[in-house]
Parts: sequence; structure tokens; C-alpha cells
Amino acid sequence: YWSFDKNNGSWVADRGCRFAGYVNNYAQCYCNHLTHFAVLMISNPQQSLELLSAFEELILTFVTYIGISLSIFGLVTTLITYVLFRDSQKNRSHISLMMLCLSILFVNCFYIPFSFTQSSSFKLNQHLFCTILGFLFHYFFIASFMWMLIMAIVQYNNFVRILNTHISHFYIKSCTIGWIVPLIFPSLVIVLGHNRGYTEESRCWINNQNLLNLTFLLPISTIILFNLILFGFILRSIFRHNAVVATQKKKYSKVQIGATLCCFVSIGCTWLFGIIVLIDPSFNHQLIFSICSSFQGFLIFLFHVYLSKPKRASWQSFFVQHGCHSHSNVSSD
Repeated sequence: YWSFDKNNGSWVADRGCRFAGYVNNYAQCYCNHLTHFAVLMISNPQQSLELLSAFEELILTFVTYIGISLSIFGLVTTLITYVLFRDSQKNRSHISLMMLCLSILFVNCFYIPFSFTQSSSFKLNQHLFCTILGFLFHYFFIASFMWMLIMAIVQYNNFVRILNTHISHFYIKSCTIGWIVPLIFPSLVIVLGHNRGYTEESRCWINNQNLLNLTFLLPISTIILFNLILFGFILRSIFRHNAVVATQKKKYSKVQIGATLCCFVSIGCTWLFGIIVLIDPSFNHQLIFSICSSFQGFLIFLFHVYLSKPKRASWQSFFVQHGCHSHSNVSSD
């Protein structure tokens, strides 16, 4: 794994590792080191990664895994909420949010084995596993951005266009964009990388700078830019004193508006700082990026479920109803 406390940094480090013998002419080691989220944006650590102390490395890793743990909890709870209570499935915004949560949940789940492989040499003789892991990790990352793009378009229709917002065959189109189109980018890595596009020497990730730019940085940067433009229009619409617009917006609570803004800001800030990490990989930039990236799922839960009065009321009714049933059953016995 990347050693932050060696001179000029190094991918060759044995801290937390033990030699297990030779397998098919490869040295096999077992390591217990985890890696923080910021390394995802660093394609050439030997040139771009600034020297970090062991303590700074520990902070980044700790923040990343606390954030991912909370995000997995938040995303699962959000999905359960929107599936359990049918009134949460009535409009396109809710469906898009559910799909976004699902894609981010997969990203967080796949990041855990992805991180472990960065500190173990087993992948050197596990080419197929590394390729599958890198492919799926890449796919769900792009899918999450596609669903954020769909959410941005839906919210633009809700807050800006308002009238004539019907989109024919919305669910077919959105699922095509959100789940099928993202397959193009990891497939390009496989084809152009001659089946070794995800088997970098030190991690199961895109091993070529040009491929990284084409299939990862370019699509997410384009979506970030487009979302930020739509976000500007939405902000202007929300704060514009227009009687017609104001009447339509009464459907939306302040919490829902705040949740929408949070989603846009979270996506934009997260990956803007990710791009900044490429340019200036200082500890502060990596820390902000790690926080924004890893806590994103928890923020979605916080704004769309915990701070939403309708969702809290639904859960309260659910617990009261099932509590009463349980009490009745006990009394009958």
C-alpha cells in the first residue's frame, strides 16, 4: 500500500503485513491495512501525492470508514423507508432518490473489498477477481452520478419549469440512463486495457491515466458541471419572488427544499474537491474530500428521512401500530 511516512512516499511498505510464502512464483503476503477514500482520485501517487504523516493517514482512514459505516446505515434506512411507506413512491423525485441511494450503497459496499485489495499482494495472482471488483466499483460510481443527473433534471422540472413537465416513458428512459449507459465506461476500460485495465500494480483500479481521464474523470466532471448549472437555476427559482412559482412551491416543505439543495451541494463539493486533490493533494483537501465522499449517504438519510416530518410520522405510526399488535397478542396469550 502507499506508505505516507517514507521519504517521497512509496507503494512498497510492510507495516501491518506478514510474508505467507510463494504461490506460482509470486510472493504472497497478508496485510491488515485499510486505505482512505482520497486515494481513489490519485492516479500516479509517486508524482502527485503529497507526503503525509502516519497520523494524518490514520485520520483520513478513520474518517473514511466512519463515514462509510454511517452512510451504509443511512442508505439502507432510507431505502427501507421509501419501500415500506407507499406514499413515498408516488413521484419521480422519490423513485430517482431510491435509485441514487441504491447506487451509492453499492459504491460503499464495494469500496470495502476494494480498500483491502490495495494492501494485499493476493491480487497479483487473482487477475479475474481484481477485474470484476474494479469493473463493478467503476460501474456503480458512474451509475450514482447518472442518477444524480436524473435527480437534477427532475428537480429542475419541479422548481423551474413547473408547467409542461411531463416526460414520456420516464421510468424506461431513466433506468436506461441510470443503469445501462454506465456500463459503457468500465467496458471501455476492459476493451482498451486489453483485459488488464483494472489490474494496476498496487490496486484494483484503472491503471492508465488516459483511461482514467476518459472513463472516470471526464464523465463525472461533465455531470458535475451540468448539475451545478441546473442547481443555479433552481436556486434562482426558489428565491425569486414570483406569485405563480411561489404557489407551486407550497407543495414542498422547507425540509424537502433543503434536502434537494443538500444533494446538489454534496455531489458538487465532493467531486470538486476530488479534482482539487489531483492538483494539490494536501492533507486539508484530502480530508474535506474524504468527509464529503464518505458521509454523503448519511446526509441523504439525515435530510430525506430524519429531518422529514412526514417520514418521521410514518415511522411513528408504524411503531405504534406494530407495538399495539404485539401488546394485543401478549394480552391474548
